[in-house]
Amino acid sequence: MTIKRRLFISNIILLVVIAAGFMLFGSVIRYIVRETLRNNSPNLFTVLNTENDFEKMMTIDSSFLRSFSIAFLALAAFIVITNIIITRRMIRNIIMPLNILSIGAAQIRDSNLSFRIEYTKDDEFRLCCTTFNDMAARLETMIRAREKDENARRELIAGMSHDLRTPLTSIKAYLEGLEKGVADTPEKQKKYMDTIRSKTNDLEKIINQLFLFSKLDLKKFPMNIQTITTENIIQGLYDDYAEEYQHKGLAIITGTVTNEIVTADISWIRTVFVNILENSAKYKTKSTGTIVISSNHINRPSGRMAEIHLLDDGPGVPPETLDRLFDVFYQVDSSRSKRGKQGSGLGLAISARLLRHMGGTIRAELGSAGGLNIVISLPLAAGK
Repeated sequence: MTIKRRLFISNIILLVVIAAGFMLFGSVIRYIVRETLRNNSPNLFTVLNTENDFEKMMTIDSSFLRSFSIAFLALAAFIVITNIIITRRMIRNIIMPLNILSIGAAQIRDSNLSFRIEYTKDDEFRLCCTTFNDMAARLETMIRAREKDENARRELIAGMSHDLRTPLTSIKAYLEGLEKGVADTPEKQKKYMDTIRSKTNDLEKIINQLFLFSKLDLKKFPMNIQTITTENIIQGLYDDYAEEYQHKGLAIITGTVTNEIVTADISWIRTVFVNILENSAKYKTKSTGTIVISSNHINRPSGRMAEIHLLDDGPGVPPETLDRLFDVFYQVDSSRSKRGKQGSGLGLAISARLLRHMGGTIRAELGSAGGLNIVISLPLAAGK
């Protein structure tokens, strides 16, 4: 049964009840008047013995009944008109928001997830419309996230196929060269074997990265969160990797370092830094590049964070690609690479997910004097 029909039936019942009550009220008043006259003027009904006197009494009674009926009809007409006006207004105030909600639901059904209801009246339906908009916003966020995940999976499969095929093709070619005797000297054979070993190591690295990425993506990756200072992180990084990367043509330099106490998984934070150092070493355009590591702290709405900056002097990236550097298998065009040398594109994506599990973030900025600045944010320890 529709709301309009229910209101109509309710109004009919209301009118019947009012009419019955009014008639009962009139009958009671009439009875009271007659009984009052009888009790206060006992001789009145004795005097009214003649036919003329009785007719006069009936005339008075009929006049009272007629006056009461007119008053009743006037009041009933007033009630009916007032009720119709109020009911129509009530129906309009109920049906209009319901129609708006119905239109909104149809828009969401038709995949218009950006549709929002505009309702300004301050009544019960305002909360309903606000809740609808919140639902639509959350649904849009969920759908967009799911679409992004699906695109990432497709890119993952495509990128994995490409990055596995490249070293496999090289291994196959060099094995065929060994089989056919192309490497006919010990020096060539050693060179072929070294290449095969290098490509096998590349394959192993990609597979290990894929395994780590899948565990992170499935949120089945344990973290050993501890407190550590940013000074210890940077100093440990310098002590462990400065000499190694010096041989790769990348000089690690420490800049201004603040001594903030942060929470992080010490083992995996080193993995994050190594991924960044690998990219800087791989994409430097000079024979010897530099990367400056510094730190500071910043206040955010979510709380105070420590920031560690890793600024290299490489070619940088186009500004429009900064937000995509941490996507799965994303690679900037060959102008970023050295002689076309490219990685798997998984390192920075893994770094972003590792930091997310630690409650931190990572972003990329262009250096003021060139190069690429990777900024790692870590939450400060409680009370620090």
